[in-house]
Amino acid sequence: MLGSRIKIIGDGIVATLNADSDLSARVFSLRKKPYNRGRSWQPGGHVVPMQTRDGQQESQIDERIFRFLVLVVDQGDGDLSGGLADHLGAIERVENIFGRKSHEFMPLSLRTTAQAALTAATTAGKFPATTIQATDIEYATPFVDGAFEGGYDASSVVVSVRCLINRLDARSL
Repeated sequence: MLGSRIKIIGDGIVATLNADSDLSARVFSLRKKPYNRGRSWQPGGHVVPMQTRDGQQESQIDERIFRFLVLVVDQGDGDLSGGLADHLGAIERVENIFGRKSHEFMPLSLRTTAQAALTAATTAGKFPATTIQATDIEYATPFVDGAFEGGYDASSVVVSVRCLINRLDARSL
């Protein structure tokens, strides 16, 4: 059975967001898309995997950047200004949790729990050794048009998790 670094790291992001007392009104989940299959939205928080990026190359170790779209979705009330402070405050909190964090400043669920799961998967032979190095954010759409038109306020930010990955994979030798 294949292992997935994306799933392990995404679960770590979800655990971090669900453990934060300022975001406790929303329940975050790892999803394929930010909306339901019928293209309808629902209140809460969503973590959606995006394409990974390759970072700088080293001799035996590669850097890979795992990216996730994090959305905060609130039921809109038809007012263009109602609930604005709470909604934007939630997305700012996500930015503060993950922006420019490395090593001991990184959220605990990524630094310990997700790293332990990555190490266990490596030991089980699912993929080469992977070490989480840092998190950062990139700004995304402040108000997603499709959600807004459907009666929801949805804001997003891209959370990036930088990892070092051993290049050598014993299965391909």
